[in-house]
Amino acid sequence: MKSKISFINPGILLNDFKGFSWIGVVYLLGLLFSTPLQILMLYSEQKKFGGEYVPQYDLLQNQFRDIFQFDSGMQIILILTIPVIVAILLFRYLQVNRSANMIHTLPIKRETLYNTHLIAGIILLYLPIIVTGLTSWIIKTALGIHYFTNQDIITWIGINLIFNLILFISTVTVGMMTGMTSVQGVLTYILLFLPTGLSFLLLHNIRVFVYGFAYDYYLENIIISPLMRIPELYHNPFTTIDILTYVGISITLYFIARILYNRRQLETATCSISFSTLRPIFKYGVTFCSMLLVGSYFNEVQDGLGWTIFGYFLGSLLGYVIIEIIINKSLSIFKVRNLKGYVIYAVITTVLITGINFDLTGYEKTIPELKNVESVYFNHSFYNLTNPDIPYASDTHELQTKLYTRNNIKMIYSDPYNIVNIYRLHKQIINNIEEEKNQIQSNYNSHNRNICLAYKLKNGRMLYRHYEIDTNKYMAYLKPLYESLEYKKLHYDILNITPEPVDKIEVNAHEINKSVKITDPTLIKQAINALQNDVKDQTYESMTDNKPAWADINILMNNEERIHLNWNKSFINFEQWLKEINEFDNARIIPAQDIKYAIVERNLDNNEITYEKKQIAYQETEAPKDSNIKRLEIKDPEQLEVCLRRYKYKGNTPYTIGFYLNNGDTFYGGFFEEDMPEFVKEFFAE
Repeated sequence: MKSKISFINPGILLNDFKGFSWIGVVYLLGLLFSTPLQILMLYSEQKKFGGEYVPQYDLLQNQFRDIFQFDSGMQIILILTIPVIVAILLFRYLQVNRSANMIHTLPIKRETLYNTHLIAGIILLYLPIIVTGLTSWIIKTALGIHYFTNQDIITWIGINLIFNLILFISTVTVGMMTGMTSVQGVLTYILLFLPTGLSFLLLHNIRVFVYGFAYDYYLENIIISPLMRIPELYHNPFTTIDILTYVGISITLYFIARILYNRRQLETATCSISFSTLRPIFKYGVTFCSMLLVGSYFNEVQDGLGWTIFGYFLGSLLGYVIIEIIINKSLSIFKVRNLKGYVIYAVITTVLITGINFDLTGYEKTIPELKNVESVYFNHSFYNLTNPDIPYASDTHELQTKLYTRNNIKMIYSDPYNIVNIYRLHKQIINNIEEEKNQIQSNYNSHNRNICLAYKLKNGRMLYRHYEIDTNKYMAYLKPLYESLEYKKLHYDILNITPEPVDKIEVNAHEINKSVKITDPTLIKQAINALQNDVKDQTYESMTDNKPAWADINILMNNEERIHLNWNKSFINFEQWLKEINEFDNARIIPAQDIKYAIVERNLDNNEITYEKKQIAYQETEAPKDSNIKRLEIKDPEQLEVCLRRYKYKGNTPYTIGFYLNNGDTFYGGFFEEDMPEFVKEFFAE
C-alpha cells in the first residue's frame, strides 16, 4: 500500500480532475459528435433503402466503416490537438515561477508529482475514448446494425489510445525541456514531424551532390511521423510493428521526461530551453534544418549548384540568428561569441559538403563485383520495387526477401546474359560520370531517361542506384537487354498467357471511332499467336521510336483480369492477320476512308510551339498572303499512309503535321529530319 501511495498523490490527482475535467468533457462531446452521432445519421440514411439490412449496399457499408477508419476531419483534429492541450495544461505550473516554487515546496517527491499528472492526463484522454467506443457498441447492438463489426470498434479504440498516448507523452517530454508554453506547443509538433521532415530534407540535399543516389527509393522508405501517419490510417492500417514501435517510444519518452523533471531547475521557468546542455544541440539542430530547407528551396526554384550553396548560407544564417533570439529572448545577439559559433558551424558544414560533392567516400563509383550479383532490378522508376502487392513482412530483411521471391514482382532480371548487359551499362555510366553530371545540369533532351537499379547480392545485401542518362549514348548497352526474351516477358503480359483463358479481344482504334471485337476461340488463338510473335520480333528501335500506336488492344480473361497492349506500327504479323479476316479497315484509321487532308509545317527556329498555336495555325489550308510560313498540303491516300506510319508524338520536332478527318476531328504529330517522307523533304528543300 505504501508503494502505491508514493507512486501517485490522491490529492494532486483529485485537484487535476477538478481543474481540468472540462477538457475531458469537451473531448468526449467531440468524439460523440464525430462517431456515435454519425452512426445514427447513417442509420437514418439506411431507412431510405427500406429499413432492413441489405448486403449489396456496399457504399453505405463503406460509409459506416469509414467512421472507424479515421476518414473524418474532426477525429483527426481531436487526436492532433487534445492530447497536446492536456499535457500543456497539466504541466503548465512548471513554466510559471510562482506556481513552480509553490508546488515544489509541498512534501511530495517530484517523481510522485510527475506520475500523478501523467495518470491524470491519461485518464482525461482515455475515458472519453472508451465511453465513445461503448456508446457506439450499444447503438450497434440496439439497432441491429451489421455494416460494421465489434472488431472495428475495438480497433478504433486501440488506435485512439495509442495515438493519444504518443502525442501526450511527447508534449510532456518537450515541456520538461522548455520554460515557455508557446515554445512547448510549437516544439511538440516539430518533434513529431522531425523524423519525416529531416529524412526528406537529408535525402533531397544528398541527391543534389551525389550522382546516382537512389532518392526515389529511399523516399518511399523514410520514417513516417505520427502526425502524417494518422491521415493514412484509412488506406494504410496499423500493423503489429507499428503498435510495438509507438508503445516502445512512449515508454522511452516516459523515462526521459521523468529524468528531466527530476533534474530541472525551478528558476528555468520562462526560459526558452531549460537545460544549458541542450541549448547547443537545439541551436545547431535548428540551424542545420533551416539550412537544408532553404537550400532545397533554392535548388528546386533555380536548379543550380550556386543557388543551392547560397540557400545553405542564407538558411543557416537565418536559422542561427532566429534561434539565438529565441534562446536569449533578446535582439542583442551580435556578439563575438555568437559569431564564433556560427563560423565554426559554417566551416564544419563546408568541409562536409565539399567532401560529399567530390565523392571522397567513393559512393558514386561503387559497383558490386559481377560474380557477387544474384539478380538485378532494372526499370525507369522504383515503383515496382516499393509498391508491390506483398504480405506483411516483420523486418526489412524479410521484406527484401519477399520482394525478390514473389512471382508477381516485375522488372527483376536473373538471366546471367541480362545481368551482364545491365552491369556493362552501369559500368559505362560510371565511366562517363563527369560528362553525365554536366549534361544534367546544363540541359534536358527528349532522349533522357531514368535508370533505376537495385542489385541483390548473393550475401543478401542490396545496392540501389538511380541515374538520368541520354539513351542514345548507351544504345549499344540497352539494345541487347531490350531485345531479350526476359525483358519482353517482364514488360509484355501477353507473352505470359495462353489463348485458352481468353474470352474476348477488343481492338479500339486511335483518333477514330472504330473497333473490332473477337470472341471466336479459333480467331482468338490466331490473334494471340500473331501478337506474341510481333512482340518477340520487336527491336530496340521499334520499342523506343516514340510513334503513336494504331490502336489499343484489350484482352479479357475468363477470371475477369484484363491485359492491355498497344497495336504498334511494327506489329506486322497482327496487321497481316487482320487483313486476312477482313477486319483491317475496322481496326485503325484508313486514309482513303477517314482523312480529308494533312498539313505539314516547319516550326520556326525548330522550337516547339504550343498545341493551341498549332491548332490556330492549321485552321487555314493556305498560308496568309502576308506570311512567309511554308506549308505542304497532302491529300493523296498513299502519301497520307506514309505520313501516318512515320509521324511521332507532338514534341520538339522541327516539323509538325496535322491530320484533318472527314468527321471534323483533328490530331497532330511531328517529324524529325530522319523520319520525314521523301516527298516532304523535297517540298521543304525547294
